[in-house]
Amino acid sequence: MFPVIVRDDSVVRRKDHVFGIRDVAAAKAWPLTAFARETVINDAVGAKPIVLVGDAGSRTVLAYERSARSLVAGKAANILNEAGAADAAWKITEDRLVGPDGATLARVPGHISYWFAWDGYLGVGSDLYKLADKP
Repeated sequence: MFPVIVRDDSVVRRKDHVFGIRDVAAAKAWPLTAFARETVINDAVGAKPIVLVGDAGSRTVLAYERSARSLVAGKAANILNEAGAADAAWKITEDRLVGPDGATLARVPGHISYWFAWDGYLGVGSDLYKLADKP
């Protein structure tokens, strides 16, 4: 094909899959292997706090706005709980999270990509999630 320069193959190999989000003036990618360790990741893209729910095996990730909340996996597969408040369950739907009081948090668009394609397109203009980045 054609040569592609990739920043660093030691963290993510060229053909590893990543989930990427591009937002105004910010972009970030999460290696799908991170979701093998944690199915729920609280993070941010630029200044926007988000929560990601992923499954490395099926290569699926959903991302939602989370405001100042910290969310954790609930007892059921389609439920997130606010950290420290087991009775504050948020239902996962395709286009939003629905809170116990009817409040909603919007879905954030993103997509799965090979690392070489994401990094080749955005390069240093994108951050890369590492487990040490956990807030």
